[in-house]
This record gives sequence, structure tokens and C-alpha cells, in this order.
Amino acid sequence: MPASSTDRARAGFSVQVAAVRERDEANRMVAKLAQQGYAGYIVNGDGAAAGFYRVRIGTFPNHDAAEAVAKQIEQREGTTPWIVKDTR
Repeated sequence: MPASSTDRARAGFSVQVAAVRERDEANRMVAKLAQQGYAGYIVNGDGAAAGFYRVRIGTFPNHDAAEAVAKQIEQREGTTPWIVKDTR
């Protein structure tokens, strides 16, 4: 089940697929990812990025696992996701 908040603690690697300004848009992206079988979630930006919602998939135990999913997303969606290290 996809999470749509930052309430859950995460540690490992995630695939960030977008950073958007509107929460509704982020929620739609998470729902679309769920339909495709991905566990998506939203992270609120902080600092200079406070106005953005980051849409991510994960968490993966290592960089290689995250990279494999990033490649799938890139091929399927034609976008270039990036891998981030989650520490919380």
C-alpha cells in the first residue's frame, strides 16, 4: 500500500520520480505509481525546496536495487528519475 506522507521512518535508497509544487499533483502521481505496482510516497521539501513535494518510490536496501527500478521507470515513462539516500 503506498504511503502519501512522511510519517513513516525510512532508511536505505529511494527513487525520486518528481518534485512538484501542488500536493494534489503529487497525490495523483503516487496513485498512478500504485496502479503500476510501485510503493510511492511523498516527502515535503525543506529549506529552499519547502514549496515542493517530492514523489518517491522505495525504500530499497541498496543502490543497485534502486537503480534497477529507476531504469524501469525511465523506460516506461520517458523521464529520468534519480536515486536518493534516505536516512530517516
